[in-house]
Amino acid sequence: MTGLLDNKRMLVAIAGGLVLAILAAQALAGITAPAQGVASTGRVLGRTGFAYLGGLRTFAAAVLWNRIEPQFHEYYGGVPIEQQTYMIPTLRLVVALDPQFAQAYYISSYIVYQHSHSEGLALAKDAVRSNPNSGILRANLAQLLFLEDKTANRGEILANVKAGLSPAATWLDPAQQYEGSAMMMQVLDSLGETRAAQAVSRRLDQIRSSGAELGDHDHDQDGEQDH
Repeated sequence: MTGLLDNKRMLVAIAGGLVLAILAAQALAGITAPAQGVASTGRVLGRTGFAYLGGLRTFAAAVLWNRIEPQFHEYYGGVPIEQQTYMIPTLRLVVALDPQFAQAYYISSYIVYQHSHSEGLALAKDAVRSNPNSGILRANLAQLLFLEDKTANRGEILANVKAGLSPAATWLDPAQQYEGSAMMMQVLDSLGETRAAQAVSRRLDQIRSSGAELGDHDHDQDGEQDH
């Protein structure tokens, strides 16, 4: 597992390189502008630059995600998720550029956990620290903690389930909410929290009845959702 997770410094360096390239382009624009108004032009470039640099980083993350997401679902659909380690470098770069990109955290932490429980859990916890209101990341961490040791981690598992089911939890879409809620329902049921699991089951019925497209994440065709 030593080489499975990209070196964090390298990822930050790559992300920083993208930012520096943009800043260099802005500086060049200021240098080549007509003498009259150069100072004001520089100030405007500086203000607008810092305003949209964050947006460019998230845009770059989205571009990377859009390149691998179709492959993840279509081209490599027959490959068990735990074998899809070739996705990890790009997924780690996505979250380095955009720490709020919950879906990339979700998938990468699950894949890594299949090879190194400690690294997968650490990544899942990092994801929640960066996105404390993300329902799918709370569900993911609860599931991994359950798989690791449902008895020792019971308190932490239930705390994450509670946060994931709270009104403050955010979801990408109804399909993600259904997926995450189903994960948390299974965890609650396995922990003997029957009444809470039944309440989540009713919530799942409501999502289904809404007519939302729920999708299919059973990539290895074993009858269970893979993430």
